[in-house]
Amino acid sequence: MHCKGPVLRPSVVTEVRKSKWPEIPLLDNYDTKPDDKFWNKFPFQPLPQTPVTSINVDNLESKVFEHRSSMTVHQWERSLKAIDYLRNGAPSHQKSSLPGCFVKNSRSALMHGREVTEAIATWLDEGYAAGPFSSPPCSDFRVNPLIAVVQPGKVRVVLNVSAPEDHSFNSEVDEFQTETVKMASAAQFSQNLRDCGTDAVMSKQDLKAAYKQLPAKIVDLRLQGFCWLGKFFVETRQVFGAKTSVCNYDILGETLKSFGFS
Repeated sequence: MHCKGPVLRPSVVTEVRKSKWPEIPLLDNYDTKPDDKFWNKFPFQPLPQTPVTSINVDNLESKVFEHRSSMTVHQWERSLKAIDYLRNGAPSHQKSSLPGCFVKNSRSALMHGREVTEAIATWLDEGYAAGPFSSPPCSDFRVNPLIAVVQPGKVRVVLNVSAPEDHSFNSEVDEFQTETVKMASAAQFSQNLRDCGTDAVMSKQDLKAAYKQLPAKIVDLRLQGFCWLGKFFVETRQVFGAKTSVCNYDILGETLKSFGFS
């Protein structure tokens, strides 16, 4: 005897917002596979054969060599590593080869199905993901669960690479291969602000979709898969929530900062 669970309905929209993808049909239930017509207006991106980035790598390399005389040895080596990561993909730093898996999406993703669907369409449109595919596009493909994080005015869609427990992307990261990224504490920041005095000017830089500027290695794409509405997809850049994304991006970010880029 089979018992059906509760039908998951889309979350109630409390404010009117303009859909970026009005041509994609709205579904009553995001826990079932729609018919093939649903995908007619959905964007598509093929699986990349080489790493892709929005950054002009040749221009960055020219800047690196232009500023070489003013760099420390550490800055020079880090800059070369940043160029390598952009051209060949940043490593996942895995201790061992993970097998394929299929982990179901979270309830939060299903409850916010429309927002998740539009986020995936946007990822494809901007080149941050590949798909949709009718079957896994790589051997030993890992289907990681999607989660939806509700934030003021939006729903953030995240690929959970910490599942399944003890056999996930994050659990297999070799931390001896990654650089340690240190952040200032609130106490340190407030003390520095006080030391600067009342006439000081404070500013900050924020790069939109920072992690998505750094591609993953092609051999690691199978680790960054997910499934939605019966179709398979792959994140092709650094994954928000992956242990390696912060340290991999920091190599690029520090290089850009050393040139005074905004």
